[in-house]
Amino acid sequence: MAKKKYKSIHKKNKTRKSPAKGSRANKKLIIILCVAAIIGGGALAGVFYMNLKSAIRNISIADEYMASGEFRKAYKSYGRATNKEPNNLAYLHKLQDALLKITPMTQEEAAAFYDSYITTLLHKARYNPKD
Repeated sequence: MAKKKYKSIHKKNKTRKSPAKGSRANKKLIIILCVAAIIGGGALAGVFYMNLKSAIRNISIADEYMASGEFRKAYKSYGRATNKEPNNLAYLHKLQDALLKITPMTQEEAAAFYDSYITTLLHKARYNPKD
């Protein structure tokens, strides 16, 4: 009698059907669509962020800093704008003005600002079409 039960259980296990292949394909499709949606959303967020931090926005922020007397912050914002649009000489002039208005605290800082100013002059010579 024990043999019959064992054989009948064994036969039942063999007769089980595997899940339909279509349901596995649907799971893969859903996973692929979710990953594509996440990547697409990330790309859109990146484009939005890049437009949010455009050169014009950095210039307007830097102008506000200059008006309030925060020349170091203005210098950083002008630098970002100049990096985004290196051939815009108006941005470069504003960068130089902000750099000249900063009062260095140490000699090392003064040397760094001097090097930065020389770099802006080289940048100006490179991108100035009149030279």
